[in-house]
Amino acid sequence: MRLDEDIQELKTRRAVVKGKFTRKVESFRVAHSNDTPAIVLNGIYEEVNSVFEEVERINDEVIELTYYKSS
Repeated sequence: MRLDEDIQELKTRRAVVKGKFTRKVESFRVAHSNDTPAIVLNGIYEEVNSVFEEVERINDEVIELTYYKSS
């Protein structure tokens, strides 16, 4: 069934993006602990925020398709 494949594909993409999110957060933590200037921290924060929004978007898609499948 194509719907199952779509859900699995989204879950795989979500896993990849969650890994990217984790790396960005760790990058921010390291930069913060090294007293990196605020302007640089702001840039890293924007990247973290952008990736988090992508994770949320994919989560919403997974939830929507899973709900549709169960209906």
